[in-house]
Amino acid sequence: MTTSFKSDLTRKPGRPRVNSMEREPCFTGVQIKKLREMNNWSLQRLSDEAYEATGERVSPQAISAVELGASQNPTRRILRPLARALGVSLSDLFEDDDEPVRARTLATA
Repeated sequence: MTTSFKSDLTRKPGRPRVNSMEREPCFTGVQIKKLREMNNWSLQRLSDEAYEATGERVSPQAISAVELGASQNPTRRILRPLARALGVSLSDLFEDDDEPVRARTLATA
């Protein structure tokens, strides 16, 4: 495995290198993905809905990072628009339920 010299200098001694894409998703990311899939939304659609709901942009890449666990501590700036778009409160994203609470369902045409 090839590593850069700079990454070795910035890594704290005794801490293993961790590929951020190999981390376990945080519970909040799992909840967001469940809610998104319940609505049959793509990452882009959730991004668009979040913008419509709050006027704040959250990129599909940022949403994916939260869902996959690459972002272990997502900020409220990211989570608030997603929660609003999904029709849940911010605290609902942290609840330990098998089924996400108060998921917004889309009206079928």
